[in-house]
Amino acid sequence: MRNKVAIIIGGSITGCLIAEAISEVFEKVLILEKEQFENFKKDRKNVPQEKHVHVLLNKGEQLIEEIFPKLMDDLKRGGANYIDMGIDIDWFQFGSWKKKISKMGLYTHFFSRKLLDNCVKKRILNNSKIEIISNSSFDSYLYEKRNNSICVAGVKIYLNDNEKVLYSDLVIDASGYGSKTDKLLKLKGLGTTVKEEIITNLGYVSRLYKRDKNTPNKNETTVVWSKPPKEKAIGLIIPVENDQWLVSVGGWHNNFPDKKVSDFLKFTKDSIPVKQFYDRIKNYQPISDVYRFKLKGGIWKHYEKLEKFPDGLLVTGSALCAPNPFYGQGITLSAIQANIIKSNIEEWTLEKQNTAHIQSLFTRSINTSWNMAKIEDLRFSETVGNRNIIIKLIQWYGKKFSKVSSLTYFARKIQLEIIHLNKSFYWMFHPIILFQMIVNHKKI
Repeated sequence: MRNKVAIIIGGSITGCLIAEAISEVFEKVLILEKEQFENFKKDRKNVPQEKHVHVLLNKGEQLIEEIFPKLMDDLKRGGANYIDMGIDIDWFQFGSWKKKISKMGLYTHFFSRKLLDNCVKKRILNNSKIEIISNSSFDSYLYEKRNNSICVAGVKIYLNDNEKVLYSDLVIDASGYGSKTDKLLKLKGLGTTVKEEIITNLGYVSRLYKRDKNTPNKNETTVVWSKPPKEKAIGLIIPVENDQWLVSVGGWHNNFPDKKVSDFLKFTKDSIPVKQFYDRIKNYQPISDVYRFKLKGGIWKHYEKLEKFPDGLLVTGSALCAPNPFYGQGITLSAIQANIIKSNIEEWTLEKQNTAHIQSLFTRSINTSWNMAKIEDLRFSETVGNRNIIIKLIQWYGKKFSKVSSLTYFARKIQLEIIHLNKSFYWMFHPIILFQMIVNHKKI
């Protein structure tokens, strides 16, 4: 059996989820972390988006709790806010505010990225089968031949500037945006990885504010989406732990402020398409600096298409696919992949399948999220991509669907279920929604 040692490159959310998931099968799981894993207070340099809004979709919550039971209880004890999506969220989309709807039965949690990381790390540190190698730098893969095929057999790392070789049965790349697996496989002669990109030159700037104790609804959340193609800004006011608001503003195609307080406030006032957003934060007490995060756009490295993908290797999380973070799908995609690995890894240890098969299983879930993001990003004329008749029809229909969801309970609930990956994209074509569009055609 191939179940002695597994190595995971990267100790962020993706790496931790997978480490916990496969620890039931492997005798030892090693996590390679660039920084000090046991750090619970300091900012992490390798998580540049740490200070910005993170959303955990309903589907992600369910799948994470299959790996870390009752993790949501840990988050709530840490101060996470439990949000009623029908009542607590003021949501502006395509030029109109959505009606507040009670008893919808859809809830989510809002929290800082640091709180989520810390709750997950505590679980990892309590697992005796998982060993952390902090302050380590991944250099390259070790290879060997099995059944006339090249396989990954371990890694070379640098630990305190000293070269070290680690052998393993399995290596999983969860190193995030900076992954170099595609370059290393090409260098080994295993082929060129096909990359799909959606260039949106997006960015956002965030700041923490103190929540007024007299705020009537401590869970009150504001979400403002622009009206493409002319408007390119978004704004979020999210309640997080310690009685704080996390405010993020930004947009597509270089439409985001500089990391100066004056630019942040000017953008909030002039570019967010509703006056209420700025009016809400102008009297808040700021308690942090202003932080900015920029990204070229979404990227998907299609390892499932690589003919010579080596056995003994998996690529996951943002190292595999990083859709536009505005849609909040990243952590949920990682949870889906962790559960796919959990369901298939024992068969692999028994040599009944190869890791190329497991890698290919990630494609379906990524495809759904990727296409949802791509269709929305292509609403902007600056976004390069094929706008065939099908995409144009979906964009037209999707706009109508979003508008009718501002008016009716059924469409609103379906829209949220689709966004949170609980229901298929095809649910927006439900006969009831089509009927509601006809009835409300003058309003949408």
